[in-house]
Amino acid sequence: MIQTAFFKPYLDRVIALSRGQTGRDFILTAGANFAIAVSGAVGGILAARLLGPEGRGELAAAVVWAAILGVVVSFGLPQALTYYTAREPAASGSIFYAALGMLIGQSVLVVLGGWTLVTLTLTTAQPMAVASVRLYLLTIPASTLITYLSTISQGLRRFRLFNGLRIAASVTYIGGLIIAGIADWRDAYQIIPVLVLLQWLVAAMGLAVFVKRVRPLGRFELWRARQLLKYGLKSYWGSLSWMANARLDQFIMSAFVSLSDLGEYAVAVSYATVLFPLSGAFAMVLFQRVAASEHIQAMSKIKRALRLNLFVSTGGAVVLGLAVPVLLPWLFGAEYKPAVYPALILLAGTVLLGMNYVLSDGLRGLGAPLITSVAEMGGFIITIGGLLILLPRLGIYGAALVSVASYGAVSAILVVGLIRVIRRQTAS
Repeated sequence: MIQTAFFKPYLDRVIALSRGQTGRDFILTAGANFAIAVSGAVGGILAARLLGPEGRGELAAAVVWAAILGVVVSFGLPQALTYYTAREPAASGSIFYAALGMLIGQSVLVVLGGWTLVTLTLTTAQPMAVASVRLYLLTIPASTLITYLSTISQGLRRFRLFNGLRIAASVTYIGGLIIAGIADWRDAYQIIPVLVLLQWLVAAMGLAVFVKRVRPLGRFELWRARQLLKYGLKSYWGSLSWMANARLDQFIMSAFVSLSDLGEYAVAVSYATVLFPLSGAFAMVLFQRVAASEHIQAMSKIKRALRLNLFVSTGGAVVLGLAVPVLLPWLFGAEYKPAVYPALILLAGTVLLGMNYVLSDGLRGLGAPLITSVAEMGGFIITIGGLLILLPRLGIYGAALVSVASYGAVSAILVVGLIRVIRRQTAS
């Protein structure tokens, strides 16, 4: 009876949430995130079994380099697109064309600059992965286009389009691996051209569908691009550091550990983050609604999203933690048993990472993106210092511990920042 009484308020909130428009949008987004998570998990399993630890590490290096460099040149624009589209839905056409104009320059910068950086960094440290990492950089413009289209759709509350674009983008990875499995390709460099082609195909189709559904009217305006950049740059360091904190361990490991160790760690991350898309659903639905709400309503939405997210993510992490010794080797293969304990450590980090996602999008919706940047930069510093100390001593276990410490520090800073915003806005 005591246990039932403890959980009943949370269950009642879940039921109440499902009955409104916010609840329907959340359910749709959570369903899409679940589909993306399943697609990613299946893709991770296929990649692990097709390529083995070394080949899986090579593919992980390619993916993480593209992810990090893609965020580096984003300048915080995805958050800016959602924020201004939510506040000025009638200006969505002008926002769309400003995003397209900036995307062209970003694409040239990231592909040419990334190619040079990869060549200089990995030629000596990880020569077997250089060709794969450089080739996979060609996916960045396509994935960035899908991100811009989906974040504009998010701001417009077009959650069917928002989620459809995201699902289509996620399917390219598993689709390429299925093709590789049918063709019996066992080399990462054979698979990557297919992944590149599929991402560009989906980006082109996504653009066509977006234009048909939204019918954006307007043209490129320099002042609009500056407006987006002004907000985006406040959020930029938070976005960059958030991605770095989520991926920096693998990014650094790609140059300092064997590809086999990197492959095992990538499997641990795949297992531990399987529930993270649920936190993403809370954050994605929350951002637009907070941006469009008055102060009291906005605060209420943030607090409710935080409570529900912690309830769901903590419960899921406990279940996955109990199952990890049996489930992880069964899914990915017996050769990945060394990933079991890092995955267990990372499950605690996933709860914190999900909490940070919700807090960050809540603060961005309140027009305070700079706080998220400060928090994530703090986590970034901890990640760098921790990896330098623990990675040589503890290997992938050290990387997992550093991730949890970094996420915890970010959580603390975000909570303090939210409290200050609440007090400041209440006083005014």
